[in-house]
Amino acid sequence: MALAAFYVNELVLRLAPRSDPQPDLFTAYGRVRARLGAGDALAWTLRRFERDLLDALGSGFAFDVDGDGLDIDPAARYRFDPEHGARRLLSDRGQGDRADAATGRALLALAMDVEPDSHDLAGLRKALRPVLLHHLGGRGLRSWEFLGELDRLAPRPQKSG
Repeated sequence: MALAAFYVNELVLRLAPRSDPQPDLFTAYGRVRARLGAGDALAWTLRRFERDLLDALGSGFAFDVDGDGLDIDPAARYRFDPEHGARRLLSDRGQGDRADAATGRALLALAMDVEPDSHDLAGLRKALRPVLLHHLGGRGLRSWEFLGELDRLAPRPQKSG
């Protein structure tokens, strides 16, 4: 939870304009802090905050339609273009093209504020990361580095036999 709070604070400090009142951002920040303190589902809490943060800063997307205004197809996969919105992947060109894509089902869940299943939730994180990175000027977050380092140091199960 401490790393999640660090992440939230780092996003706000890096993205919020200085000396500019942001009542919607303040509200979103208060909600995420309360959810973290209450022990709500961590990944879902963070995805909702990322959505609300982008909205509050005027960089958000409608998650129920793509960047061209077409309804999101729950069975399709989408990537985010930071300037355009969701773009549907037109073909299954390989795993590399799908690495930072989310299912339409996950986008619709985010639009309706309903927690998606764990697989769809992981896809949302991967899809939103490039958008956040774009707004961060291409320079990542220290919390992302810490999380990567913790993952690298985590013990791996030994293969049997």
